[in-house]
Amino acid sequence: MNNDRWRMALYAMLVLTVVRLWLMPIGSSLWLDETGSYYLATEGWSDYIAGRLPHMQTPLYTALIHVLATIGGRSEVLIRLPSLIAMILAAVILYRIAARFGDQESCLIASAIFVVVPDNAFAAADARPYALEERRKSV
Repeated sequence: MNNDRWRMALYAMLVLTVVRLWLMPIGSSLWLDETGSYYLATEGWSDYIAGRLPHMQTPLYTALIHVLATIGGRSEVLIRLPSLIAMILAAVILYRIAARFGDQESCLIASAIFVVVPDNAFAAADARPYALEERRKSV
């Protein structure tokens, strides 16, 4: 029974961490570079296709946020949802991979570490395609 309590505490901490670091910032005002995403989603799609705007992000991401804005309206939260969903899927995939190689506690801990990494928390609540693209950092 003690092992079940520990596991439930880890699940609760993981969920609370996702809520605090990934969901709470999603309603904040857009940053300067995110306003480009907002413009493309709401008004600039034809300018983007015509080549009058610099290609600030991938065409697939631009099309996705345009469709979301067309269906759901001009919401900052709505154009941040693809990034949030991508990061949640990444955490689930990490959990499943860790579950193959370890026990349930170790995969929860691996997922919790993934959730608290500052770059991941930033990408989850950002209206840019960072969570959907492969990012390479120079070492």
